[in-house]
Amino acid sequence: MKIKIILFFLAISFGFNSNAQDKNIDIELPALRTSKYFSKGYRILKTTISDPAVFDAKFPNTDFSIAYVLRYYFYTGIDLSSLNNELISMNGSSFEISETNDPLELARNAIYEIRDMSFGYREYKDFTDKYFSRQ
Repeated sequence: MKIKIILFFLAISFGFNSNAQDKNIDIELPALRTSKYFSKGYRILKTTISDPAVFDAKFPNTDFSIAYVLRYYFYTGIDLSSLNNELISMNGSSFEISETNDPLELARNAIYEIRDMSFGYREYKDFTDKYFSRQ
């Protein structure tokens, strides 16, 4: 009986440990908002770019940085120094993003992928209506 109890507690502790590891992913520029509709609640843009300062450049037609647009309007954290450019959606699906060292091109490519997602389309529409509609 004691062995069963010990095995039970070991199994539980391994389960908690693996969940903790999932939550400790090191994202240098985390998403500024999360969605309540998915358990993860944010996307991850993995990039080969290693310098976070390049994302401080202004996103056209806004007063915001590229990083802010991705992190706030599109619920996307930016994971620097990755092996390749890739967008991971809120449901865990992965999308390859073309290789580039230009942060604006990378952001636009990610946003174009996001707009094809069910919730992403609403985010894209809200953003473009606010900053790119004719006035």
